[in-house]
Amino acid sequence: MLAYYLKNLCRRVLKSIKEYLSSKRNVRKLLIYCEFIVRCFAILSLLFVVDILHIYPIKIQEIIASQVSSMLSLMNVPHSHEYFHIFMKVDNSMYDLAIDRDCIGWKSCLLFFALVFAVPSIPLKKRILGILIFSPILYIVNIARLATTFYLGYIYGAKVLDVVHEYLWREGLAFFVFLSWILWLKYIVGETKISYKNTILYKIFKSKLKALD
Repeated sequence: MLAYYLKNLCRRVLKSIKEYLSSKRNVRKLLIYCEFIVRCFAILSLLFVVDILHIYPIKIQEIIASQVSSMLSLMNVPHSHEYFHIFMKVDNSMYDLAIDRDCIGWKSCLLFFALVFAVPSIPLKKRILGILIFSPILYIVNIARLATTFYLGYIYGAKVLDVVHEYLWREGLAFFVFLSWILWLKYIVGETKISYKNTILYKIFKSKLKALD
């Protein structure tokens, strides 16, 4: 009985795929989607390169720690700052809140970079303009993320600090990345036509895909 249902399910799935691919418009969209996904994964593979090479941008960590320290001073949070370490009391215990590599927001910027350069057919100047406008915004959001996380930890304790750091702001930063990408598409890319003819797959299989033209 189970084999019978699985067989029917496979037939329905294959039939749906065949019907979808019978439309030239759908195949054109599929080429664009595939191109987008391949480009994204290619750029995001740099995450693994950084981990393998053990790259630690200590100077950037120190700069960000200094900026977070300035924001904490504005919020009247007692603390001390040394190199890329923030020392402050949380639940009556002294905490060493280190600004490590993953705190500097480079992954968020790389994700935004990947999203911007993954969309086919966009002129280079519009891509660069998007990077120049939104990367500083994401940088500022990341500084605010760290400062507010430490502030809430100081006010409400270690449990709140952990929840804000591990869940709320991590997802929140991803939200800002995708929001920035959507704003870039809407206001900078605008009416620019995204053509399937500029995809790598089309250029490789051009002779077989000429029927799409």
